[in-house]
Amino acid sequence: MKKFILFIFLFSAISIFADENCDEALKEGKQQFNAGNYSAACELFRWVSAECGSSYKDVQSWINKSCEVTLKVSNSSISVPPLSATRTVTVTCNRSWLLEKTTGSWYTVSRNGNTLTISIDANNNSTGRNGSFIVKTTDGSKSVTITVSQSGKTSPTPPTPPTPTPTPTDNSVGSYSSAAVGTVIQQTLTGDDTRNVFVVMEDHLTFGISGKVIPYTDVATALKECSDKIGEIGSLKSGTLTENGHCIIIYNKSGVWWEGDGPDSGVLSKLTEINKSNDSINEVSISPNAKYYYIGYQGAMWSTRATTEMNQKLKEYDDEIISSACINDNGDFAITTNKHFYGSTDYLHNALLEAKKRYGYIESISITNKGVIVVCEKGIYLHNVPTRVYEKLIQMTAWRPIRVKFTDSGTYIITDGKSRYSTFM
Repeated sequence: MKKFILFIFLFSAISIFADENCDEALKEGKQQFNAGNYSAACELFRWVSAECGSSYKDVQSWINKSCEVTLKVSNSSISVPPLSATRTVTVTCNRSWLLEKTTGSWYTVSRNGNTLTISIDANNNSTGRNGSFIVKTTDGSKSVTITVSQSGKTSPTPPTPPTPTPTPTDNSVGSYSSAAVGTVIQQTLTGDDTRNVFVVMEDHLTFGISGKVIPYTDVATALKECSDKIGEIGSLKSGTLTENGHCIIIYNKSGVWWEGDGPDSGVLSKLTEINKSNDSINEVSISPNAKYYYIGYQGAMWSTRATTEMNQKLKEYDDEIISSACINDNGDFAITTNKHFYGSTDYLHNALLEAKKRYGYIESISITNKGVIVVCEKGIYLHNVPTRVYEKLIQMTAWRPIRVKFTDSGTYIITDGKSRYSTFM
């Protein structure tokens, strides 16, 4: 009987000793993991799993974290146009990691938690450039290379000038003191409905209008209240409209009027707040189906439901004068300021580049789900714009447009940014 009791005592002591070793090994493994010594932690957790039995069930999760390395990035190939740009990359990793820049002095990479921000300088050269940096685990067991490429600046190619003398081009406005106001100096049409027109304005300087027009079906809801209000006021500083019955107009310094149930309560509250504070409202825009809104006012801006990239770009231009900011229902957006312009897609970026090449300083941009209009100092570049809008623009000779808002149905608001206007709604 004594021998049997002694055997039980010895077996219990060995079990207690084994449990203590397992506990110590598990504790030491966690300490090694937290210190970033993943290989040592992996060996300890594997020993616990093999030697300590099923009572240490959670050790498998520690094995997964310490022995199996996960390192992923949201985008490993960044490509941008020649303009300055900012892109973000999200890093997913189950252990500590660092970044190592390898090539490229024309961009910087900063880290905030698991997000990398790549800030890229404008490329003023005609040739493109490439760079790269590496994201890797601290112990060097795994790495990912992220490439950054930027295209070169396109040299302007002036179009064929009109025949009268002096000869205007898209880069310099000519004077026509003897030509009648409204005279179309040159109109070129091609098979794909691409137009190139010079019109003599009231000041006897030519104003260019070029680009592609498209047929359209007018399905827009009439905006009678907005139209009547504009007529009552007799002036229009800015405005925006949609096909489905939503309109916001800005007049005088901070006067505002809206029609339709499109603007949500947040938009209306913000407009009312700005109006009451008598802050100058400079610009307002709505996406084609009232999905996104933007308001620019007296040294500030406000947007709702805009994409993260658009909000980041707006903040980047916070110390500049934002002359226009617009977004379509796909989330594509464009911004112009007194110093920069930006298009979030190649289509919008190329439109801005072409407009500046032809007509100089960019005043504003407006986009829909199909088309774009860029208003410049010496002309207007448009693409996929309803013929009704184009036909109105070439008829305007008394004053130069600064903002043109339009829909794919051919309704529009055209203003000089101060008081003069033309609308079809």
